[in-house]
Formats: sequence, C-alpha cells, structure tokens
Amino acid sequence: MKVFFPFKFHNYYYAMVIVSFLVSLVVNVPLTFSESPNLPASTQNAVQITKSSTNSYGIIDGHTAFVGPFFDTTYIITGSNISINKSKDLAISIIRDDFIQSPTIGYIVDKNDSQNSISSNGTNSHPSVSLDVINETISQKLSNAFNSTSKANYSDVTIKCVFDMNISNWKCNAYGFLK
Repeated sequence: MKVFFPFKFHNYYYAMVIVSFLVSLVVNVPLTFSESPNLPASTQNAVQITKSSTNSYGIIDGHTAFVGPFFDTTYIITGSNISINKSKDLAISIIRDDFIQSPTIGYIVDKNDSQNSISSNGTNSHPSVSLDVINETISQKLSNAFNSTSKANYSDVTIKCVFDMNISNWKCNAYGFLK
C-alpha cells in the first residue's frame, strides 16, 4: 500500500515527524464541554477520571527502537464541583500513581532547565527528570486546577491535564458550567 506524501521523503524519520506533529495537533485541541460525559442521576456524586495516551515509536533498520519524537498523556476529571473538590487528594494520588507506571516515565525532560542543556563533553543532553520532581509537578498542577474550581460558582467541572515529554509544558486547566 502506497501512502501519498506531497514531498519525496528520503528518510522515514521526516515522515514520522510530520505525522507525529499532525497527531499532536489533534490531541491538543482544547476540550469542549460536549466531551464531558453525562453522568446518570444515580452517580451525580461520582467523579470520573479518564486517560488518553499517545506514544510514538521508531525502528531504524530493524534494530533500534526509541520513543519519539513525542508522547503525551491527557487526564480528564469530571464531576460536580462539590464531588470534585471532595475527591481532590484521592484524584491527585490516582493520577500521580498512574503516571509513574507509564513506560515513558524515564524519557521526561526539562528542556527549560539551563543546567541540563549542554553536557561536559559539549553535546546536547537532557537527562530525565527525577520521580520526585515529576510527583511534585503533577501535584502542583492538579492542586492549582482544583483550587480554581473551588473558588468558582460552577455546578459541574471538568479538569483537563496534558503531560508530555517536556515537564515545562505540563498544564492543567479547569472548565465549568456556572450555577
């Protein structure tokens, strides 16, 4: 099966980068309220956490596999404002524990950390971020989103978190319906 590309690619890497970029555009589209699940009346006090992960793997000459050029994980937390805020600590713990189990956990870098940008031998090096920093960043981003919902007059809340391979890009945003 031939796939048509408008450019002639001499290396599959460029095709992978373009396809990965296009997929990332789709994955990072802002959440609309129609994406929030409608909970049945019997579960109005429930909080739902959903996860979506995107990984990209490349194999060169049938020998080397690597994660890249990107990966990300999106968590969406939905529920009533009251139930969301009652579940804050448990939700943060669930997401933190789940994310740490990811096979990509060792590939997370901080590209904005100037100490990690050039190694002693002059090569570009981005060592992975420690688990402590990952846990703290997840807790901080989620806590900020939860705190913003507790101050708002929302009836229903959706919190969307996107964690990609660069910890400096991580974000959690809260959306809600006003009472």
